[in-house]
Amino acid sequence: MTSARPVAALAASHSVAVSQRSDQPSTFWYFLVAEPDPGLLPRVLGQFAKRSLVPDHLHCSRGPDGLHLDIRTAGVDGATAQILAAALRQIVGVRSMLSTEGTAPPLS
Repeated sequence: MTSARPVAALAASHSVAVSQRSDQPSTFWYFLVAEPDPGLLPRVLGQFAKRSLVPDHLHCSRGPDGLHLDIRTAGVDGATAQILAAALRQIVGVRSMLSTEGTAPPLS
């Protein structure tokens, strides 16, 4: 079982673009590319559930290079966003993950 300490250390090394006021709630976007595995979505959403978060937006599509996930969560402080980003990167099957604070372009 993974403890929160290694995840926090990973969050520090893969920092999310966080504003100067990291203690203030904000909106964060997570963009993932992952293996097309049926168990991937529950593993990803489980990271949000562990923190009592429900994404405000979730879009998943399957392409030739795997699953593409766009997830938006509002009302999250910067520290939680960094820990969540590190946890998402550690999920088996996640090939790449980008996170950003603020608004993102609309999905086409």
